[in-house]
Amino acid sequence: MHGKDRRPRIGIDARFQPTVGIGRYASELVKHLASIESNHKYVVYVGSTAQKAALQLDHPNFQVTVLPTPVLSLSGQVSLMRRLMMDGLELFHATNSWGIPLVQPCPLVSTLHDSFVRSAPESVYTRVRICGNFLDWYAMRRSAAILTVSHFSRGELARWFPGAAHKISVIYEGVASRFQPVTDTPVLQRVRQKYNVADQYLLYVGVAKRHKNLERLLTAYNALAQDKRQVYQLVLVTRASHQHGDYYRTLRQLGDPSGVRFIDYVDDVDLPALYSGAMAFILPSLYEGFGLPILEAMACGVPVIAAHASALPEIAGDAALWVDPCKVESIRGALLRLLEDAELRLGLIHRGLQRAQKFSWLTAAEQVQEVYCRVLCNGQQGKDDNRPHG
Repeated sequence: MHGKDRRPRIGIDARFQPTVGIGRYASELVKHLASIESNHKYVVYVGSTAQKAALQLDHPNFQVTVLPTPVLSLSGQVSLMRRLMMDGLELFHATNSWGIPLVQPCPLVSTLHDSFVRSAPESVYTRVRICGNFLDWYAMRRSAAILTVSHFSRGELARWFPGAAHKISVIYEGVASRFQPVTDTPVLQRVRQKYNVADQYLLYVGVAKRHKNLERLLTAYNALAQDKRQVYQLVLVTRASHQHGDYYRTLRQLGDPSGVRFIDYVDDVDLPALYSGAMAFILPSLYEGFGLPILEAMACGVPVIAAHASALPEIAGDAALWVDPCKVESIRGALLRLLEDAELRLGLIHRGLQRAQKFSWLTAAEQVQEVYCRVLCNGQQGKDDNRPHG
């Protein structure tokens, strides 16, 4: 225990940027754990002072520590392991396998959001695949409990790591309360002007990686009649990364300069208004472990078009217009139907608002806390065994 305070100390890795999925998962989880009555003390590790300020965490049971070294580096490993030992933790939650400490002074809980690097290896570079495969394997082997975000992801992880399937619990992500319909016309207009977006637009929010299937989306959009493209802009909130720069350049070449708008970054405070102003939100991904943006869009009262693939049907239920992500004509047909059928749009909006209400970050935090309590009660780290782990 730490000093005279006998309460269990739990560390949580929140070093990932909150503007990406895994970072949002960690930050929302931390914020909602702070709203639950608990006898635990928490140490939250962030990557910068800006992240610490963004958490706005002023709670006597929470300590926020800045670890500025890169997550996936030797210095990052050394820095994290040193802090874990100094902080006298009884449990550490690695909210993504990329940040898992290779030496653990305490029991480990890990969140594996999907098995992307194994299930879709063609979408990642060799170095990333090798590193990701090892870290997922290590997390599955060394963790006392594994959390994942959908039954689809649980099935994928159990397929690759059958010997550790008994450790896996499904805890759905939630929708933050700030995602709700924005109807204030001046606010919507201000956001459109800020990001140079047309009055009527179709929206995608996410990374620019091959499995996101943006090439087919752009091809489908360009196949719409010119009069449609002149009225309805396609807005892609995405950015190039050092790993996917070539793919991003290909996307820019596919985009019709008059109809496609690429936005590198949107302030989090503006995102609900950007969702709310869209005619539709489109997620044509070939692979998703959860698909949080479709729920955020639904919560903002926006009709959703989504790929009938991976975890998306499980998450969206009957509240999305489904497409075959491998067929450009299926995506084009869905875009056209939604633009021309007001009754369809209203039905999707209504079902989407209801669907989004089923996913709560508070519920997720309560379920995660139950896992913490179970592991702490067991009082021991997940033991290695000789069964195959993939």
